[in-house]
Amino acid sequence: MIAEKMVYYYTQYLTPSSISMICEAFSRHRIFSIEHDRPFCHISKLVENNFSKFSLEHLYIILSSFKKMNLFFERCIILVCKKFKKHFSSCYIRRQESVLSLNKISILMESITFFNFQNKYIDDFIVSCVNYLEDYIEDIEEETSINISYSLILCNMVHINPYFFSFIWRKIGKTTYWEKRKSQICLLWLSHMIQFKWLEYDLPKFCVLECLKVFYLKRKEKKISYSKILQNISKILNNMNIQHDIYVDIYGPYILDILIKNTRNVLMLTQDTTRNEINRDLGDFKIILNHLKLFGYKAKPINTKYFDSLCDEMKENYIKDILMNF
Repeated sequence: MIAEKMVYYYTQYLTPSSISMICEAFSRHRIFSIEHDRPFCHISKLVENNFSKFSLEHLYIILSSFKKMNLFFERCIILVCKKFKKHFSSCYIRRQESVLSLNKISILMESITFFNFQNKYIDDFIVSCVNYLEDYIEDIEEETSINISYSLILCNMVHINPYFFSFIWRKIGKTTYWEKRKSQICLLWLSHMIQFKWLEYDLPKFCVLECLKVFYLKRKEKKISYSKILQNISKILNNMNIQHDIYVDIYGPYILDILIKNTRNVLMLTQDTTRNEINRDLGDFKIILNHLKLFGYKAKPINTKYFDSLCDEMKENYIKDILMNF
């Protein structure tokens, strides 16, 4: 690939602006392949080693590109959190406008909290964002409200400013943008029912009903499409003399794919894991695992696409590694 060669062989000639443009171009079509992963890994090192040269706008583009590609780079996230925390705190104290629009700030929040990774600097970054955004609460639109709500639920920080959260929550369903994010809206509503019942205002009924249809259709589709893989995993567990049940219906919105008997350990099938760290969950599935945790289950993800690509021996080793991490 010409663009890949350009990143490797002309690194010294690339400016922060051109690097961010390359990230944007590579992530736009979301082609998940090793050939596309390599430039991002290289760019993450460039960002880490030359961090001071990148502006806030460049870092926003790069981080949102990492999120689109499901690629997790810990040090990049921490460095970006530190820099933006300082920026938003300064803007908040001085009552200045940020270089990023409100919608871009919400996208950045989602990009930072998207991966299952807890860190003090992420918490500090989220607090500084919310403090800044509260001054512009009247200007926040539905798309931005959904992004902010989603990111706060992803990082379990709904409680940091109940007034601000309840205000942006009321904006969801006021236009038609929610129709583009039905899966996320359903998870927001489920989080409301499970995690923060103290919030009195509910999402509009027509939103909830429409999103629940999508949720249950996807659940049914998952059960059919993953059936062969589930039987394969069940066979591996039987060979390991591990007693288990499959498709366990619980008192809640989810079905447990595999429940290890006499424990609360659960194996859940998904494709929502980072592409460079296969055992790290992300996005919607991160919220689902947190809900299962609140129901008393300790769940681990099994990436179905990765599992399907392995030979029989490696499949068994993959399952063993996951079981060892309980």
